[in-house]
Amino acid sequence: INSKKKGFTIVELVIVIAVIAILAAVLIPTFSNLVKKANVSNDTALVKNLNTALAADVDGQDTMYDALQAAKEFGYDIAKIQAKANGNKILWDSKNDCFVYLNDGQKQYIPDSKKESAADSDLWVISNVVDETYSTYLYGYEGTEVTAKFGLDTGECAIEIVNANGLQGEVIIRTTGGTLKIDSPQATINHYGSAQEVYVIDVYSSTYNLYGSAGYIEVTEGEHVVLKQGSSVTAVYAPNANVEVENGQSDAVHAEGNKDDIKASATKFVGGLGTKEKPYLIANVEHLLNIDALYEDGFKYYEIANDVKTLDLANLSANVRIKLHGSFNGNNATIINLSTALFWEVGYKNNAEDIVISNMTVYMNNNQGRALVRNIFNSGKTKFENIKLYGYVSGDYNMGSFYNYGTANRSDSDGADYTVEFKNCQSDLTLVCTTGNAMGGLLGHGFEGANNILTIIKDQATKYTGKMYSTGTAICYEVMAMCSHATYILNGEETSRYVNTYPSTKIEKGTVDKKENGYEVLVATGASKLIIDLNCQLSAYDEAGNQIPNLSGMTWVLQSNEKEVTSGKEVKVLDLVESLNIVNGTNYEHSASISNKVLTIYTGKDSNYASGTVTLYVKHIDSRGNIIRVDSIQVVTIE
Repeated sequence: INSKKKGFTIVELVIVIAVIAILAAVLIPTFSNLVKKANVSNDTALVKNLNTALAADVDGQDTMYDALQAAKEFGYDIAKIQAKANGNKILWDSKNDCFVYLNDGQKQYIPDSKKESAADSDLWVISNVVDETYSTYLYGYEGTEVTAKFGLDTGECAIEIVNANGLQGEVIIRTTGGTLKIDSPQATINHYGSAQEVYVIDVYSSTYNLYGSAGYIEVTEGEHVVLKQGSSVTAVYAPNANVEVENGQSDAVHAEGNKDDIKASATKFVGGLGTKEKPYLIANVEHLLNIDALYEDGFKYYEIANDVKTLDLANLSANVRIKLHGSFNGNNATIINLSTALFWEVGYKNNAEDIVISNMTVYMNNNQGRALVRNIFNSGKTKFENIKLYGYVSGDYNMGSFYNYGTANRSDSDGADYTVEFKNCQSDLTLVCTTGNAMGGLLGHGFEGANNILTIIKDQATKYTGKMYSTGTAICYEVMAMCSHATYILNGEETSRYVNTYPSTKIEKGTVDKKENGYEVLVATGASKLIIDLNCQLSAYDEAGNQIPNLSGMTWVLQSNEKEVTSGKEVKVLDLVESLNIVNGTNYEHSASISNKVLTIYTGKDSNYASGTVTLYVKHIDSRGNIIRVDSIQVVTIE
């Protein structure tokens, strides 16, 4: 029996497709409505829970950031505060301090209660761009500058500049650092959060209220600037504006004075104006470095802030060089972990000025021979007053406690007359010279030039009470190691540089052995660590970058490190060096590296160093910090 398979006809397929289409047309909207209702239900439950979280915070919320922080306490982070229902939004109402649900364009307050009328600008949306309809809480914004359309909260975004231009009505602006620029004559700006700088252009018919913290505020003109109770500001420059202070910080408002000084007090320091009456205030390492940034700006006064009892300089690089043009008051603070000179240069281009460095206790520990001050370039009087020094300093030339080298006149090697005064100062530093040169308890090389006079004034309370160690036979002195002449003026009398000797201890000097795989040293009996210095003699440069004779004989430490050891064992201290490479014009200032037996010296100068030598020194230290022996060897000669 033959049978044929029969398929669907075209008519039958058309009928089936039509039926499916009819069912889809009927059922899909139903399903969509069910999904949306479910999402709306979830959204309303979320808004209710968020408002419960806000109600638990009795202090209330000033900004959306505050509201989100309260929500976070209940486990809701920003990523979760988004409407699931398509087209709807979860907003924060700043006027009523609650979350509101925007459902098909209609505001729903959950739970429903009587609310004040809120404009769109009172409603805040979470967005990664500035919203065109509502105030914006930025989340995930990737730019560094933003302009507000209505209220703006930068959240936790790192934004450098916030512009608030042409705003109207009462507006909330919250920033997290950076600069806020305001030019909104028809608005009341309530500023929360923090800003480093705030510029208010015109507030004659508007108001700027600071509720948060700001470093520097500059008001161009106007009458309505209010520092609200609880706000914090370092300095305000407002010569043409009336600034109302509610928080008792009247000292922050400077209607008169140099604008640059006022700005510097807020952005570079924690207060002050750089004047004798109101010195710039130092609270950390960054502020200390800013002293150098103002070196060219005239004579300034600096002081460690009152609430800083200990200033830890462990993070101050040994290669840093802070130049001081002015006076520095330690304000009876204790400075610890100083591994370099506190000031590399004191004085400005040989100006004759009265400079005072005073009132501090300093704990030093450096292997680069650096005193409290490296160089004095002041042809006037430099005074050290009420300073106590403790710790350990090891070096090669010009060894001293308070300064290494006197006036070289910077660009004039002939030197100059100058005066140094010590009042109630004490150095208990252990001074170690690894080359056998003379040392001075108070100062190193008092260079004054061939035809000039160095005057030293020292009261009876000023003393050197530490220990001096030398590898050579040079005589050490309580006051000064050396000067250009055979004499100097001490307390009004001509004094031979060869008097005021001080007992020193000669330490054994050994030689580093050169082996096939590097330089090695036999650790001295009783030594628990080695201090290894690689340094070289360099030439000096004038202001134009031209090479001049280095009359100071300074030795620059290129590398320094410590190595824990076992006494009596041989230790490799340096890879073998066969050649030298000098790299000029870098960001480094006298540093070095060794790779493939090549010693590379990096310098910020554009021309090579003059001839000189690179030497390896190894100091053997026992468990008490005493030096047992110093070894040395010349590793390379600079052509």
